[in-house]
Amino acid sequence: MKKQFLFSVVVMVFCCVLTAQSASAQTPPPLLLQQPAPVPLPPGNVAAPAVPGLIPAPPAPAGSGIPVVRAVPAAALLQNLQQAIATARKLNRLLRPGKVWISRGPSGEIEMKAGILYQGIAVGVLRINPENGSILPLGIIPCRSETAVGVQSVKGALQSAFNRLKILPYAEFIEPESCWSFPLVLDGSIVARVKIYFDGVHVMQDAATNREMLFYGR
Repeated sequence: MKKQFLFSVVVMVFCCVLTAQSASAQTPPPLLLQQPAPVPLPPGNVAAPAVPGLIPAPPAPAGSGIPVVRAVPAAALLQNLQQAIATARKLNRLLRPGKVWISRGPSGEIEMKAGILYQGIAVGVLRINPENGSILPLGIIPCRSETAVGVQSVKGALQSAFNRLKILPYAEFIEPESCWSFPLVLDGSIVARVKIYFDGVHVMQDAATNREMLFYGR
């Protein structure tokens, strides 16, 4: 009788451990909302002059969330790397396509972008080829003065692309933001980056992209 009781206790403990591990694996990573950096005004608080051919930036939203720190000891960072990799792996099933928008660069070139969403917040951005609506590798910006594809057609094709997106489990550390940066790949090319806070736990909002998307996105 005593052996049966001990066996039952061991089984119960083992089941509890498995349940806890399963719940931990299914729990989505928490999101870190960054404090937007204040935009400095010229002397006398006079608005900066408009740049020809450049769409003015939308107003910065009110700050919220945890401010990003500036310096963390190297030993503490390295201890968090494996956790950051595990967090990035979880995101592979959780990223969603966001709104699409068009803006104009300093030289008049068309820039088409799409937000990468996590929990409804932009955590990255995809750059779209305005000639055919394809997703561009990082570093390529077509020099076009007009777009040949519509926003709606690009939005319709994004879900298929997101089904093929994958975060690689290889990171670099971005010191000014105290975060791990992971490449997001599509069909053999790096198309975006997703950032995990230095603690390896929190997914970081892309504040600039989120502001653009909310202001211009359709």
